[in-house]
Amino acid sequence: MSEPDVRTATVPADPMGRVLDRLSRLLAFVGGLLLVAMTLMATYSIAMRTLFDEPLLGDVELVQMGCGIAIVFFLPLCQLRRGNVIVDVFTLRASPRLACAARWMAWAAC
Repeated sequence: MSEPDVRTATVPADPMGRVLDRLSRLLAFVGGLLLVAMTLMATYSIAMRTLFDEPLLGDVELVQMGCGIAIVFFLPLCQLRRGNVIVDVFTLRASPRLACAARWMAWAAC
């Protein structure tokens, strides 16, 4: 794999960019709180199952849904920070010309 491209986060200069930046940070924070809540719920369910043989019903489904929602909440900040996961399986061994064409097509699609 190639080296990660690490950039520092900058606050956008335009007003709409600042609003989107704050909103994406808020969503990411809520996603983090949701993951903490899912962890606490799973811990509670395991403790209740172990100590009293009374697990929290539907805890697995709630954790699955909560994790999916948290991921959706993290995506706007990831997109604004250009922190997307880049899969370079095909371009790693491609010729420079083909890799340039693939980058151009990816840029044109955005």
